[in-house]
Amino acid sequence: MTTFLVFPQHYKLEWIAFVIFSITIAMIEKDKVYKIISNVLFLPITAILWTVSFFFAKSSATDYFNIKYGIFAENLNYSIQLKAGIIATVSVISIYCILLMIYFTIKMWKTRKQPLQEWFAHFPELAIHSFSCAFVFAFVVSLSQIADAADTTILHLDAYQHSDCQTPENEIAIRKNDNTCYSFSPTGIVNWELKEYPRNKH
Repeated sequence: MTTFLVFPQHYKLEWIAFVIFSITIAMIEKDKVYKIISNVLFLPITAILWTVSFFFAKSSATDYFNIKYGIFAENLNYSIQLKAGIIATVSVISIYCILLMIYFTIKMWKTRKQPLQEWFAHFPELAIHSFSCAFVFAFVVSLSQIADAADTTILHLDAYQHSDCQTPENEIAIRKNDNTCYSFSPTGIVNWELKEYPRNKH
């Protein structure tokens, strides 16, 4: 389940080029990247941001599956955890990217007062860093969109091979509500069609 399996064919070369470009910049600036990551406050702040984001994302993930598929919250567990984790991770990376873009943009603005020689020495580098942050931001947001496109695959985490759902033999199912279940029928590499079946009442 990768970006290149979901994205249209004509986007592949563009994304490959962008990924290579960003990796190259990260390798060139590896000392600066390491300095940021090794900062004593980086990991604690990241952990706090992620935890807060995850807390709110769980509610968003619950509403997402309920609104889109009508699945009651009590029938979901791991699906919500995974989707909330994706949302939280995307949110934290996006926050850092936006802050870095603002930081580099401000520095770029300040270079206008420098002599022309110094401007040529600093402006292109800052512009590249700003572009890299913008690309990473766009990339992680696209990963969130991929997760939405593959949401029926995520729902497999809460599906059962043996349940009280009246689904065809050997088909896994997930409970929708007190009266109905869903079974999964493949429609693509990461997509599944959900078919409704009644649930046995005891």
